[in-house]
Amino acid sequence: MENKSVKVNCSFCGKEIECPENMLNAEKHSCYECFGKLMEKKSGEEMTEEDIERIHVDIPRDKADEIADNYMISSVMDDAFPRFWKDEKERLKDMPRKDAVAYAFGSGANTMLGLVKQMEEKAERRAKTKLGSEKK
Repeated sequence: MENKSVKVNCSFCGKEIECPENMLNAEKHSCYECFGKLMEKKSGEEMTEEDIERIHVDIPRDKADEIADNYMISSVMDDAFPRFWKDEKERLKDMPRKDAVAYAFGSGANTMLGLVKQMEEKAERRAKTKLGSEKK
């Protein structure tokens, strides 16, 4: 079941963009370029997930995978790596270098798999929530 798309204007620059019908009630609409600028401005004061969820962003299909990949890598580096380093640095010091690198690489791969699973579960919950609210 594909969602129909409607033309709306970017809330920041006025450019005409595509918006799925189910996102017409977003607080704001943004073209990809303006959202990028908004994220750069906010880098000092991190936008929350809730802030981002209130903005519909018209992301070109060729950029969507790149954005998802960068988000996952940033999440791992910003959140998981500091915990890993705190918990494992003594153990890594005592390992031969090759073993330490292999252990760290495996831990990173495991973390990425966990993040992918979390994102899939979150998407499923959102879909179920939206379906439930549409039925009412």
